[in-house]
Amino acid sequence: MKTNAFYIRALLGVVAFTALVIVLFGRKSGSGSDFWLPSSFNAGPRGHKALYTTLEDLHWPVGRWQGSPRELSGTNQVLLFARNSLGRRYPLQPLEIEQLLKWVHAGNTLILLGDFAESPDAKPLLETIGFRHLKPVAVSNRLYEQSSEMLSRERLSMMLQAPAPENQPQRVSIENAYPLPRSSDQANRLLTDGKADYAIEQMHGAGLIIVIASASLLDNTFLSHADNLPFVLRLLQPQGRMPEKIWFEEAHHGYRTTFALTDLFQQPGVQLASAQLAFGLLVFLSSQLMRFGPVRPLHRKTPRSTMEFVHSLANLYRRADIRNDIVSGLFRDTHQAILRRFNLPPETSHEILARHLKEAFPQLPPWKKLAQRFDSDDYVQGLPPTGWLKVSRELITIKNTML
Repeated sequence: MKTNAFYIRALLGVVAFTALVIVLFGRKSGSGSDFWLPSSFNAGPRGHKALYTTLEDLHWPVGRWQGSPRELSGTNQVLLFARNSLGRRYPLQPLEIEQLLKWVHAGNTLILLGDFAESPDAKPLLETIGFRHLKPVAVSNRLYEQSSEMLSRERLSMMLQAPAPENQPQRVSIENAYPLPRSSDQANRLLTDGKADYAIEQMHGAGLIIVIASASLLDNTFLSHADNLPFVLRLLQPQGRMPEKIWFEEAHHGYRTTFALTDLFQQPGVQLASAQLAFGLLVFLSSQLMRFGPVRPLHRKTPRSTMEFVHSLANLYRRADIRNDIVSGLFRDTHQAILRRFNLPPETSHEILARHLKEAFPQLPPWKKLAQRFDSDDYVQGLPPTGWLKVSRELITIKNTML
């Protein structure tokens, strides 16, 4: 028992330490320190806060989408899905791709910006809508370091031409772009350098899908370059009309309204605590299965069989019944001896017999008190061992005197 109590205390200690690590070192999703995430409130070079606040100042219907794609509903809406070269926090699932395309097909606009050519989770989305054989951005110009020092370095950019109304082409500046193949004859080019296309739009059911080869088009660094902002504002008004809502997709950047169980195990503190808990369980199980020192047999007393126990109890009950019968028989014999000695009828009361005995033999125990105890069997059956021995001695004394 002491050994088991020790192990229980040890396990409780491991669990308590695990909970403490989760509280102290568990990182919340979407914290302000994640400056590299391209969220709509991030003021870092890769963020989109400048565009978001600009649209708010213009009183455009903007919002941050932090839920699942299956919750999208309605028509005449725009969803900005941006992914820069620094990656993403949550991958795009095949079911989410199906839900996004279904939402677009109902009459909405999906704008995809970023390097999807190297994203195993998002590349199937482009292939589904007809973009195949994409060439990823050259690695030599990619920024992987999540530090302000790296993000503050000068970034190489390219100037593209965008067709605009009234035959006044716009000049757009982006970086790390890759050429997009024409997916179909109905696809329209939006950005080109004369040799390749870097932004294409195409119809999908009643909706529209716009693919842009770089997310830098609308980030905080490039938005103010050239004609980026006017070009983006034109993109956000499909077919020249104001949408009912413009959503900035942030669920896959780590800013989510729901917290799934799988998200919990992606926290560094939880992973460390899980490893420590697994180690504690391994130590516990190995110590339970391992015997320390030489094997010594445990000598036990010879157990008694069940039938032996039953026979023993039966013998006790049988002896108790015999005792009661002996005491009751001794009282009947003594009572008959008194009646014969004084020549009295059998129906004589105990009070009369007690008076005769007291007059003739005052040294004997009082008969009335003794005899009244045998008027029922309850008293005899309830006598303790010392009680029935005392009663037996008194009855024998009286009987022997009467003979």
